[in-house]
Amino acid sequence: MISRKVLSELLRKPCGPYRDEDVLDKQECKLTSKCELVLYSFILEHDGKIVGLDDSERPLGGSGEDNRRFRFRGVLRIANPDWLSEFGLKTVEAELNLRASERAVREGERRGPPLTLESLFRSRLLKRSNSAWNNEGDDETKLNILVQGGKGLPAVFMQSSRAPTGLLWSTKDQNRQYRIATMHVATYSQSENFFWRWRLFALMKAIVKTSPPMPLHKQTPDWFAKMYLERFAYPTEDTHQRLIYDSADPDVDEQGNTQTPRQLLKVHKSEVLGLFASQAEWFVTNDAVRREKLLGLHSWDKFWRMVKKERQRAARRGVMWGWPIGKEHGAGGFLSSLESEGEELDKLVKQNPVTGKSH
Repeated sequence: MISRKVLSELLRKPCGPYRDEDVLDKQECKLTSKCELVLYSFILEHDGKIVGLDDSERPLGGSGEDNRRFRFRGVLRIANPDWLSEFGLKTVEAELNLRASERAVREGERRGPPLTLESLFRSRLLKRSNSAWNNEGDDETKLNILVQGGKGLPAVFMQSSRAPTGLLWSTKDQNRQYRIATMHVATYSQSENFFWRWRLFALMKAIVKTSPPMPLHKQTPDWFAKMYLERFAYPTEDTHQRLIYDSADPDVDEQGNTQTPRQLLKVHKSEVLGLFASQAEWFVTNDAVRREKLLGLHSWDKFWRMVKKERQRAARRGVMWGWPIGKEHGAGGFLSSLESEGEELDKLVKQNPVTGKSH
């Protein structure tokens, strides 16, 4: 029997990549099954380029069917051999045995008997579980494979009972769902608007749920900002909690709890409105938002039109306000156009000097 040390060496890198539709069992890994599939280092690709979740949503203002194709890839822990199809089982075992043979040649050792996943799980060299989470600090040897596939339904963030605070990704094959644990930095950096949109949407639902009944047409951006400042901006527990602290400070315990109340940072209403402004167009065009009936659409459409003007007014003063993340270059382009207009005016004045006395 192979030792745990050697097995860990063989499994240091994920096996694959494989197409999830080829290697995962259709029944064990379907949406209604008990197994929990979790992807690490999630990466998204479209048209040969790495993209983010911002790009995976329907383009703002777009109409008709969205026929764009997205491919994903990520590392999946196989916590039960039953998760693999017959083809997947043979494919993973073949790669594992190839690695074992290459290691034996490299180390000048005699090759042991063929490895099977069933025997590795039965002997507890690999731990069987219903969940694919990789717990930090867990020294268990894990079988990780690199899977890839096509995008199915839109990504879901903070909107599902299966992942109330997390991200779910659906595949084209079997409409299978993965929990996303970590993301490749290139995909994450292009997903920040997506996360902000859905965080704000979840916050708005919480505000409506915890506030006195309000007619829909009065649930304006200004009302949401006001309710946030009154009910959510200053959590009571934060007055006695520090995230960063000096362990030698006698006023702070090991968990960062303080005896003396903290003076929380004052949040200005314009900051809250700036967050709503940065995603205003998404709020008035997204179908999911419309279905929830959280917004007075007339007031939010009016707000969006005002935002476009306020962005330019702020840019004239050198202030970046109300822009989606990554779109601040729009303000730069606006300022550049103002500068070029000024340069053209200077040229015109030089070419046509004013003569006579000035008073």
